[in-house]
Amino acid sequence: MALLCFFVVLFFPGFSNAQDQAANWYFGFNAGVNFNDGGVNSLTDGALSTNEGCSVISNEKGELLFYTNGVNVWDRNHNIMPNGNGLNGHPSSTQSAVIVPKPNSDTIYYIFTIIDFFKAEGLQYSEVDMSLNGGNGAVTSQKNVFLVAPGTEKISAVQHSNGVDYWVTAHLWDSSSFATFKITATGVEATPLISDVGSYHGGAGFNVIGCMKFSPNGKKLAVAKWSTNSFVELFDFNKETGVVSNPVLIDNFFGADYLDGAYGLEFSTNSQYLYVSDLNQQYYTSELHQLDLSVFTPSAIKASNVVLAKERRLIAGLQLGPDGKIYVSNTFSSYLSVIEAPNNKGLSSDYQYRTINLSGRSAIFGLPSFIQSFFIGKIEVENTCFNDAVAFDLITSESIDSVLWEFGDGTTSTLIKPEHTYAAVGDYLVKAIFKSGSCTYNVAKNFTIYDMPIANAVTDYVFCEDIGNDGFETFDLSSKTADIMGAQSTTLFEVSYFESFEDATDGVNMLNSMYTNTSNAQDIYYKISNTLSSDCYDISSFKLIIETETAGTPIDLVLCDDVSNDGVETLSLSQFDDEVLDGASPTDYDVKYYESQAEADAGGPGLNTNVFTTSSSNQELFARLENKATDCFSTSSFNVIINDTPTAYVAEDLFICDDGSNGGKAFFTLGDQTATILNGQAGNVTYHKSQAEAETKSNILPENYENQSATEEIFARVELSSNTECYALTSFFIRVSSQPIIDIDEVWYLCPGESVQVYVSSMHDEYLWNTGETSSGIMVDQAGDYTITVSNIDNSRCSITKTVRVVDASLPLAVHIEINDWTTNSNSVVITTEGAGAFKYSIDGNIYTSSNIFDNLDAGDYTVYVTSESDCMVYSEDIYLLNYPKYFTPNNDGYHDYWKIEFAETEPDLEVHIFDRYGKLIIQLNPHSKGWDGTFNGRMLATSDYWFVVNRPSKNRQYHGHFTLKR
Repeated sequence: MALLCFFVVLFFPGFSNAQDQAANWYFGFNAGVNFNDGGVNSLTDGALSTNEGCSVISNEKGELLFYTNGVNVWDRNHNIMPNGNGLNGHPSSTQSAVIVPKPNSDTIYYIFTIIDFFKAEGLQYSEVDMSLNGGNGAVTSQKNVFLVAPGTEKISAVQHSNGVDYWVTAHLWDSSSFATFKITATGVEATPLISDVGSYHGGAGFNVIGCMKFSPNGKKLAVAKWSTNSFVELFDFNKETGVVSNPVLIDNFFGADYLDGAYGLEFSTNSQYLYVSDLNQQYYTSELHQLDLSVFTPSAIKASNVVLAKERRLIAGLQLGPDGKIYVSNTFSSYLSVIEAPNNKGLSSDYQYRTINLSGRSAIFGLPSFIQSFFIGKIEVENTCFNDAVAFDLITSESIDSVLWEFGDGTTSTLIKPEHTYAAVGDYLVKAIFKSGSCTYNVAKNFTIYDMPIANAVTDYVFCEDIGNDGFETFDLSSKTADIMGAQSTTLFEVSYFESFEDATDGVNMLNSMYTNTSNAQDIYYKISNTLSSDCYDISSFKLIIETETAGTPIDLVLCDDVSNDGVETLSLSQFDDEVLDGASPTDYDVKYYESQAEADAGGPGLNTNVFTTSSSNQELFARLENKATDCFSTSSFNVIINDTPTAYVAEDLFICDDGSNGGKAFFTLGDQTATILNGQAGNVTYHKSQAEAETKSNILPENYENQSATEEIFARVELSSNTECYALTSFFIRVSSQPIIDIDEVWYLCPGESVQVYVSSMHDEYLWNTGETSSGIMVDQAGDYTITVSNIDNSRCSITKTVRVVDASLPLAVHIEINDWTTNSNSVVITTEGAGAFKYSIDGNIYTSSNIFDNLDAGDYTVYVTSESDCMVYSEDIYLLNYPKYFTPNNDGYHDYWKIEFAETEPDLEVHIFDRYGKLIIQLNPHSKGWDGTFNGRMLATSDYWFVVNRPSKNRQYHGHFTLKR
């Protein structure tokens, strides 16, 4: 049978037992609690009011679906469902209702109701379809479906051993029988399994009261009968067959009066201990018992009894929670009590009185009924930050023979304690399907993989000056928060600050945002945490630094004014950068300049460092040195002083015409230029061969200077007698004119029927041809001799004359073209000319060569060109190199649909005959036709090789070959 259990779960996964399905409770007078966030929080939005029985169901994510008191059904929005009233339970029935999902359905649920006392309605069920009413659910027409009557006020549900189906058990009235109903994927089986075993339930009306509970593992069943001769009876339960057996009666042990006795029941999660509330409604007292079921005999169980509490208040309903604790209803109290460790023996089970505050709402007698299998175990999840290996542990008191984990992202594991890394943040439902003996259990848990924040690196926090001069300052740590967060969500993440890494890790001793450092360059640790999960965080640090800067002071700059001598000059301020930096790196610091100390202190864009114009002949400027990383700065100042500058007036160039006798050299009297350059100023002039020598006043030339080249630039330096530091420069040229050199071809070729432009390549001032024209070139259409005279004018005229000849270009007497084709790319053309003269040849009009042979040519059309050596075009002719395709595919796709001789249309007398492989004539092609389409007498011929004969009269040649028709 174990194999059957396994395969049923594997191929028919039903509604998993998940502690989150019991995450929401509504009970009593509008009371409720929620277990979703790891703690227990009160709910005040419930609409339910009941003295005793009720039931709630949530989905596997812990989200409320609906709840009932056995009469009305409320949806997740706390509205009564359509058709959701008038169910035949009763608010004063001990266990008025229990909700069971339909196996293998995500939408259908059954509400089993048991009416109060032993009325005729007995045990019934109603169907809820969650796909109705916009997903909020509605009670269907299957409402108040009768199952059995009369019954006691007891009902409990547990999962079948196959891990899919469910059992719902009630105890009949005036009987010793249990009626157990099986719920499968086809619905509720109407015929119950009757187990006639144990004590008789009947007599006085109050004997109908008391709870019944399955153990979480489904192997035990406990029944409490309140009122006269109260008792608790324990049974074995067969989860596979539904049979109740082996009664163990615990009688003469609890209160036995009419208003006294055992009422509430609950098992520990390990199913070893049974907890019983024994309440006396007449005297308003109660006791809470723990019974050890390890030895399953009446005497042993009675001997194990430990009274956990005696109260002057009624301890009534008991119910396991998703956290494995048992919650206790203290009647008419706004608190729940808790058994913190129900799996522990005796007082170590740790009963805590009035622990859970219900926020003004009241518990009465009952707490919600659930499928007891929900509490067979739970899944613990650790390391739920993104990119962490999440650790899973299945907590159960049952032995685990094997387990199949489904991680909720399509991946699985069979390890007992697996680890798994998720690819994305979000909510996941993890399921553990485990085998224990012949039975299969399903446990599920919804959890969240939380986004892992990144502590973005930030710059150190720098104070630019020590206000108190004591090394301590108050820093606003929160000013770093935005940079630490970056683009991350301020809703999802938060930043806190600490003095040590250990404090940041533990989340203790968090610093206030306004913080005074304890030392310079002190480390501050910042922690960015996920607000939804404090375990997901990242830590980094920055330093608190108190820093000062010192700007270097540039040396005053002395400038010479321009010729206006207005005391104003334009200069580049960046020339002072190195002095201001004073060894600091320009990569780390900015240097800016200002016209006042106030402007330098305030910062701002500063003066234009490339082009700055002074406002006086002695102006103070202020430099600001600013640390790019910290914004700390320092200032210094310097002066710009402007002195008068002489004017160097322009002198005319000096020219001497070369007579050809002195090799292009002559003596120039440079001193003759001095009076013109000074133009009345008191000063002196020196002459130099370069501007650099004039700038440095080096290599002064003599006043009587012999030139070293035909044209030289002479630089004059002018200094005032009153200030030799400031000077001005001017220059003039000295030239010795030489005879022109004319650049022109001596022979020009005249192409037939054309004219030729004859021109001088060299540049000159004047041109004169024997035709009377004065341009550098003339158009000539007749052969003959032509004379050109050119002149250079350089304060004197120098001329030269030259004669050139224009001759007719030679032509060939005849041109012959020999074509060798009928290959793919081994064709050739030979061009032969008759007559005197040298010629050039081309077959593309671009590349010309003296060779008249062109080979290795592809089939196609070409144009033959012949030119004279002087590039006159003398002949051209279009030619065609024939060839044939090696196959064709006549399938009407526009490609290779016809077969023909390439360029056949260029030879109108070409004859083409096509034969099949047996020599049968298929078609004769005209050179101008589209070609053969692969048919014969309208019928498509098959794929094969075909043969052809081409008669080419123009070449007196015949060609044979074959090609392939492909289909």
